[in-house]
Amino acid sequence: MSLGTLVIQIATVGQKEALAEARLLSAQGVRFIDAQASGSIGPAAAGEPVILCGGAAEDVQVAVPVLEHLGHPRHLGPVGSANAAKIVINHLLGVTVAALAEAYSLGQHLGIDSQPLADLLQDMPTLSPAMRAKLGVMRSAGYTLSFYLELVQKDMALVQASLNDFLLRPRQRSFTRGQGRILTGRTTAMQPRRSVKCTMLHAPHYKKCARW
Repeated sequence: MSLGTLVIQIATVGQKEALAEARLLSAQGVRFIDAQASGSIGPAAAGEPVILCGGAAEDVQVAVPVLEHLGHPRHLGPVGSANAAKIVINHLLGVTVAALAEAYSLGQHLGIDSQPLADLLQDMPTLSPAMRAKLGVMRSAGYTLSFYLELVQKDMALVQASLNDFLLRPRQRSFTRGQGRILTGRTTAMQPRRSVKCTMLHAPHYKKCARW
């Protein structure tokens, strides 16, 4: 690549991988931003997803005219911010869909007919608009493909890796004494070294709905 080339990385690979790619390219005089689309097949086909952007402001501005063909660019911070935000969004979506599928399956297992159960859940304020849409898919059993389960599993693995890094990262501990705030320095998190288990996807409805 020629000096000053701008690389736009659009795959969801995780923050650490994005930062590693940026360092490798920076050493060659190549600029880099990460730009992940948040939205499934429907919004993407309509050009409506939010394009999460991470990188230097001037680099993102150069990329905006291209990214606007894909959706609505939104600059979140330095390189890696877009990949970080994407797994945060996908984590929230994944665990809430899993919880909804498990709750729907539990209600049916306990003898509640699926239609009144779905009507009841639709009226609950705890459901987000996205969850209402997923519940509509479950009640109609219209499981058309809009996302691959393998990609959900990949994103959940990125979430798990990020949680492991967070729990093992040294933390700033502090306490308040009198009117002053005293910092006690950096200490290692108390959690033992272990994998963090994410909510994984056991409900039968999730296995279908995860085709999204």
